[in-house]
Amino acid sequence: MIDLALIADRIGWEDKAIIAAARARGASAEWLDDGALCAGERADVPAAGAYLLRSRSFVRAPLIAATIATGPADPTVINPAATIDLCSNKVATLARMRQASLATVPYRLVLTRRDLALAVDTLGCPLVLKPVTGGLGRRVLLVHEPAVADSVYDYVEHYGQNMDRALIAQPYLRGAGDVRVLAVAGEPVAAMERVAAVAREAGGDWRANVEQGASAAPVAVDGELAELTAAVCAAAGGSILGIDLFRHGGELLVGEVNHSPLFRGVVEATGIDVARRIAETALALAGAPR
Repeated sequence: MIDLALIADRIGWEDKAIIAAARARGASAEWLDDGALCAGERADVPAAGAYLLRSRSFVRAPLIAATIATGPADPTVINPAATIDLCSNKVATLARMRQASLATVPYRLVLTRRDLALAVDTLGCPLVLKPVTGGLGRRVLLVHEPAVADSVYDYVEHYGQNMDRALIAQPYLRGAGDVRVLAVAGEPVAAMERVAAVAREAGGDWRANVEQGASAAPVAVDGELAELTAAVCAAAGGSILGIDLFRHGGELLVGEVNHSPLFRGVVEATGIDVARRIAETALALAGAPR
């Protein structure tokens, strides 16, 4: 039996680091291709002490997690299907955070062209338009003029299918600090502040994703950040999460929660061995060496 099975559609830098960290602790760790499992129950996949879901697909990951779990609270499936489903939907995530009395970035649902006009009137420009599902800053637009927003919606109406037609509009929080926290077992293991290239007057992208050219600097984990991280993890469930926060108006606002976060940027910014902490937590849940 494998101690740790990492389920993903491909092996990225983070996945290699997690597998290497587990093996360095004397445990067996292997990648399972999420496109070649054909599972109907747990017995259909290679036996493992714990299964770490790191699929990029918002479709495959929760379906596989639900199929191989022995129950809704199976601790050996990381993260559970319910957490993956929640984090895959920005509206559901923000609503859950609000229900937990946590401050969030405000949003408006944009399901029709009339919704978009109302969102522009309510939030003003510039505003951020993004799909309800998706990640890595993809298909996220910064709209400076109402006429541009209306033109953008032409593409949604003509080419969008199903959930692609569901958007959220949010105010552009100019000058807000963009903080990414890597949470493991409810604790903030590492944190960084991201600065978009355009904010550094370096040209390039306005989005604060490291993968889109943003720079990063370490953030000290204080009591406020630790308390907020614990509250977000309790509301979302799951053992390993990436939490996006914004410092604005004197408080920390929850922006998004990611069920399978990339962490190369935060490792390079902080020097903290995030992969080791993830491997140790997964192996502990598997009852394997750590």
